[in-house]
Amino acid sequence: MGTPQIAADTLERLCDGSDSVVGVVTQPDRPSGRGQKTAPSPVHRIAEARGIPVVAPEKIRTPEFLDVLRAWQPMIIVVVAYGRILPKAILELAPHGCLNVHYSLLPKYRGAAPAAWTIINGELQGGVTTMRLVEKMDAGAIYLQDALPLASDETTGSLQKKLTPIGASLLLETLVCSWKPFADSSKER
Repeated sequence: MGTPQIAADTLERLCDGSDSVVGVVTQPDRPSGRGQKTAPSPVHRIAEARGIPVVAPEKIRTPEFLDVLRAWQPMIIVVVAYGRILPKAILELAPHGCLNVHYSLLPKYRGAAPAAWTIINGELQGGVTTMRLVEKMDAGAIYLQDALPLASDETTGSLQKKLTPIGASLLLETLVCSWKPFADSSKER
């Protein structure tokens, strides 16, 4: 589940890994660019190019959408910058839960735009966290983290560009090394 380019880059890495991607969920097509023409998300384009089933529902709390997810029978749901809060029905759908790639060193900067808040607040380092999604915002178990120092002229864009490949690598490492915590860890921080 993801929408912007950072999620598309991560999807590419995930597709090149050893795990099967059974389906992709992204935001619906939106107007973009100078002409404001409707265009699919970067994640949608990657999924289509790779021949992966993709859905872009307007609403994610409908029985029809949940039926699509159930039909895919995911073992785990990976979420990278999807842009919506997932309901309990989705959080509990896959046997190994939902794994999120979050672009801050949690517990700092929960919620949206964590890389931007890292810059705005003058942090000396940024980072990525892989974590289990639970009903409370960015409060699930932390699996792995990786940090990097910030340049004195760091921008949100430059930081996100550095963090995206780190996040993709951390995701793959989490999937390989952390199956037991996914099954056993439901404790919130």
